[in-house]
Amino acid sequence: MEHLVFPTGRLAQRNLEKVLHGMEPAPFTWEVREIGLQVAGLMTADMIRRRVEAPVRADRILVPGRCRGDLDELSRHHGIPVERGPEELKDIPRHFNRAARASISVVTTR
Repeated sequence: MEHLVFPTGRLAQRNLEKVLHGMEPAPFTWEVREIGLQVAGLMTADMIRRRVEAPVRADRILVPGRCRGDLDELSRHHGIPVERGPEELKDIPRHFNRAARASISVVTTR
C-alpha cells in the first residue's frame, strides 16, 4: 500500500488528521508532519526542503495546494514525487476520489 507524508503547519495539523481519519479506509497509509510554522498556506518548497529531512520513508509527499516553489526540485532532493494537494483541507477526500465521513467537521480559521 502506498504511504503518503503530509507536511503541515501547527494550525492545520489537527484538522488535517481529522480529514484523513474521516477517509478511512483510505487507499493509502499516511503520516502528518508539522514542520514548525503556524500557517500551512504560507509553506514554500524551500521551507519543506530545510525542515523535512531526506530521505523520507514514503512513496509521495503531498503539500498544501497553496505551497509555492519548485516541487520538481523538491522531488529530486527527496527522491520521491512531491505533489500539490487541494487548496482546502475539506477537499482532500475528493482529491483521492473518496467521500468524507459526514461526522467530520473542519474548523476554518481566517
